[in-house]
Amino acid sequence: MSKLKARPTALPSTTVRVPTAVGTAFITITFDSDEPAEVFVNLGKGGTESFAMAEALGRLISALLRLEKLGTVGERMDIVINQLHGIGGTAAGRAAPSVPDAVATALCKATKGGDER
Repeated sequence: MSKLKARPTALPSTTVRVPTAVGTAFITITFDSDEPAEVFVNLGKGGTESFAMAEALGRLISALLRLEKLGTVGERMDIVINQLHGIGGTAAGRAAPSVPDAVATALCKATKGGDER
C-alpha cells in the first residue's frame, strides 16, 4: 500500500475564485517545493450538501497528490485536471459548468498559468 507524504507545518498557497451555478467556489492550492501539495475547495455554507461534496473533492485530490510512488506530482495533477475538466452541470454564461470543472480551471490557473487543458 502506498503511503501519504508527511505534510510540513506551513505551506505557501494560492486561492482562485471561480463562479459556478451553485455559488462561487474558492479553490486553494498549497505548494511544497513548487509542486501542488493539497487542494481545498470551499463552496457555500458549512453543513450543506454542496459544501460537503466540495470538501470531499479537495480531500481526495490532496490524498492523490500526497501519495508516494505513483508517478510524479505533475503527472497526477494532469490526471486530476483531465478527469474533472468538462464535467457538465446547469451553469450558463460565464460560470463554470460544474464544481468539478471549476476545480480543474483553478488547478490549471495555479499550476500551468492559465486555462489551457
